[in-house]
This record gives sequence, structure tokens and C-alpha cells, in this order.
Amino acid sequence: MSFDSEGRVKRIEEAGRRFASEVGLLLEIGAKPDAILLDAMVERMAERLFEVMSRPVLRAESNALLRLDPLRNERKPDVVSFSGGVSEYIYRRETEAFGDLGPALARAILARVKAWGPRIEPSDEGIRATVIGASQYTIQVSGSTISSLRRACSP
Repeated sequence: MSFDSEGRVKRIEEAGRRFASEVGLLLEIGAKPDAILLDAMVERMAERLFEVMSRPVLRAESNALLRLDPLRNERKPDVVSFSGGVSEYIYRRETEAFGDLGPALARAILARVKAWGPRIEPSDEGIRATVIGASQYTIQVSGSTISSLRRACSP
């Protein structure tokens, strides 16, 4: 999800709706979300990520978020690394906010990983979007474009 300069919801993705619903947060385009519930949503997102990273058996709600088979998590790793836009905040390579949950999510993730114990190591190069995230966005746009083109070109 993203916000305008006054903190009103500008865009909501399906996963955002799912997490918001889990904490009782009503999200509407153009409305300012409740700050306490928004914080609870960020904490829930970090909790789910941490569960996927650390537990060998996932709750159904966490498993439903996966696109691939879950990690085995047979033992705690010595080192963890992050990629994507949120990693820029985790590694403190970015301080500017871009109207999304990135900075808050980075803080929540960082607190959990530090308490868990593995070293956090950056990759040699930062990257603004993960391959999966970038491809999903492209596929969504491509699918919409193809559908629009089909309607426009149909007799």
C-alpha cells in the first residue's frame, strides 16, 4: 500500500488488505488509516516474515502467503541477508520515506532478527526491488494491458 503526502491511502494491494483485515484495520482509498492499527499491521507483516524465516512449521495464514515451498528451517542460520526496497532501510542506505510502509517494516524486521541472533550481512550491491516483486508488478500491468488491447481491437 502507499500513501499520499498527507498520509491518506493512495493504493492498496491484496496482501495489504489481508494484513489489514487480520488486525481489524479498515483501508479505504483517500482515507487516513488509524495509526495504532497501521502499526499493528506492520508488526503482523514482520511477524509473518519472521515465522517463514525461522520456523519449520508454519501457520495456515503464513503458508497461504507463500508462492514456493516453505523453507525447511532445520537450524537457525548464522547470517541473514535482505534484498528489495525494505532492505535499503534495514542496511541504513536509505532514510527518505517514499509514502509506503518500508521504514516501519524495516524497523520491525530488524528488531526481530536482532533478538533472534543471526548476524545481518548486506549483499555487495543494494537492489530496489526483488525479482519476484518486480515481476509481479510487470505481470499485473501486462495482464491489464493485454486485456485492454483485446477489447480495443475486437470487432
